[in-house]
Amino acid sequence: MLYWIWLATRQGLSQRTKYELLGHFENPQEIYRASDFRHICGISSKGLPSLLDKSLEEPKKILEQCRQKQIS
Repeated sequence: MLYWIWLATRQGLSQRTKYELLGHFENPQEIYRASDFRHICGISSKGLPSLLDKSLEEPKKILEQCRQKQIS
């Protein structure tokens, strides 16, 4: 779940680009682990830094907020 949230919160990527990424990689965790996205069309210069940002602080915070509110 953590990596799904990480992918969903990437700024500068369209939903279509996120869908294309999921077509190239097995799952969001594989996208997270990747460092070379040149072979994937549709990634803009705004989106690339977002994919290279490997911080999981925001997704962890979102998960904790969901737990506190008993959202599953």
